[in-house]
Amino acid sequence: MNKYILFLILILPINLYAAEKYEKIHDLKVNTQVPAKIIKTEYYQIDTVVKSNGFLNIYSIKSEFGDYQVTGNLSLLIVIRELYALNELQHLSKSKVFIEAAANSATGSIESMFHVATNPVQTVKGIPGGVSRLFNRTKDTAGAVYEGSKNVAGEAVGTVTGNEDDTGGDKDDKDLGDAAVETTGKAADWYFGVSAGQRKWAKKLGVDPYTKNELLQNALREVAKIDRAGSFAVRFAPIPRIPGSKYVNLANDAIWNLSYKELLEQNVEKLTELGISEASIEKFLANQSFSPSMQTYLIEAVLQLEDVKNRNILIELASTKDTEDFARFYLETVILMTWFDGQKEKLAEIKSFGETPYSIDIKNRLILLLPVDYLFWTEKLAGKASEMTSDVLKEEASEMDALFLGDLSPLSESGLKNMGWVVEDELNERTKQFRDKYLGVVE
Repeated sequence: MNKYILFLILILPINLYAAEKYEKIHDLKVNTQVPAKIIKTEYYQIDTVVKSNGFLNIYSIKSEFGDYQVTGNLSLLIVIRELYALNELQHLSKSKVFIEAAANSATGSIESMFHVATNPVQTVKGIPGGVSRLFNRTKDTAGAVYEGSKNVAGEAVGTVTGNEDDTGGDKDDKDLGDAAVETTGKAADWYFGVSAGQRKWAKKLGVDPYTKNELLQNALREVAKIDRAGSFAVRFAPIPRIPGSKYVNLANDAIWNLSYKELLEQNVEKLTELGISEASIEKFLANQSFSPSMQTYLIEAVLQLEDVKNRNILIELASTKDTEDFARFYLETVILMTWFDGQKEKLAEIKSFGETPYSIDIKNRLILLLPVDYLFWTEKLAGKASEMTSDVLKEEASEMDALFLGDLSPLSESGLKNMGWVVEDELNERTKQFRDKYLGVVE
């Protein structure tokens, strides 16, 4: 046989394998990523093409309240919930009883309630660095996040800064000067402008009273001024109230019923009980990537890991998250840990690889839980996953289990298995059932 032909035969399988070793990120179809019932309504539509950063989906939404770009399935559900709330408030504003009440109120005008914001809520920044941050070995961004958050606080929702004493706001709270308020410095000034009336309406509509959606904050503030008697009703029940509330004992009632100062004091007290240092508390509370609600959820989730060693590292790691999307991704990760500890197997210890937390369960299995939407096996991801695998192998765990909230490409699944990870279909199917309920897709 010709030696050249023999050489081609010998290397052909290797070349074919190499061609399929990695994949490039490509667009996805929206009907493969989210339930059909939430793709289109009379007041918004999600684009049929879904972009990706390699592990989180990026959605484009057109609505009568503005255009949005949203990173991640959880953020998508939150924005959709806020659009439902805006639609409900718009419907309410056209009712006879509301128009009459507005005419008799101090505000007198409702036209501005639904003026489309020039810069509607956008989370297109996503997670800077993509998969590099997902499996980053270092944790040196915390200080920069803290310093940056102190300087940019309140910029996202400048219109809600101020005192709303006429609707039960926190006019005097900023002057109290107690330790809890001092902890955050100037980082949270605009939160003091969220009135009791706004929180009440946020509760009715099932949205975060500290949302950075400028249009929704404006609408909540105006309707709160007009509805002082609390007589206006909404057409639907707030389901889900705020994603994640059904599965972790989070302080939803505190978020809606307590003033920001009271909520802050409560969170400082619980962080102190956890043994978090004063400096770390200051960094965590000043990080504007986490809203007060998200901070409260994270604290409550960590408290749920009652007998888990080193759980405090989950608060420390939160200070490295420098966008709202990264913060939500991290919060989902911690909530998944809480779910696993309560529903699957008790966890023994929390550890981390750089910015990514993982756990060891009581059977000495290493458990990696990641709330990805769709994971592509790119060359960069494979390299980072290899680094993490080499590092965690030092744990000498009985096995390494990887569970994901979303889907994996076939190459991602085979790539992880080839590195020694257990990617068990049955376990991941149960995780997906948790995802659907957690995101409010099913009851």
